[in-house]
Amino acid sequence: MIENIRLTTMNYELMLVVSPEVDIDPVISRVEKSIKDASATGVKINKLGKKPLSYKIAKHNEGEYVLFNFEAGGEAVGAVSKRLKLEQEAILRYLVVKIKVSRVPKVPKVSKEIGKQERREKVKSKVTVQTVSSREKKTEIPKVKTRGPKQVKEKKQKVTKKGKKK
Repeated sequence: MIENIRLTTMNYELMLVVSPEVDIDPVISRVEKSIKDASATGVKINKLGKKPLSYKIAKHNEGEYVLFNFEAGGEAVGAVSKRLKLEQEAILRYLVVKIKVSRVPKVPKVSKEIGKQERREKVKSKVTVQTVSSREKKTEIPKVKTRGPKQVKEKKQKVTKKGKKK
């Protein structure tokens, strides 16, 4: 009965933030060894370098980021996380995420005749845009006779200091 159970493996991504005070190469080798001991395959390592942290973690403003991609069963993730908890001095934070492998859907084949018809339709439909500037289009705005503040100012300017109109 146990032989009939098929172990399914999933793709996982492990992101580490390592303390900048610690040498990163021994930490990476220990984490890689713990991943392989947990029966993971296809381990890939990407060093992303030093980056600033958004908030202080253990009195550090920056950390070394390392990304691990691997394929393993669900129980392997628990084993890896237990080993990472022992590395508290070197590893500031870690996160293991399951990755969905995206497959590109197959595009149905289009017959040559339909493709030619679409091309003809595209060529036939041309769009022309004509712009009209404000100088070409003249519209008259009707003048409204109102007594506004501008007319009052004009009258004040016409009156001289002595009170005589010009």
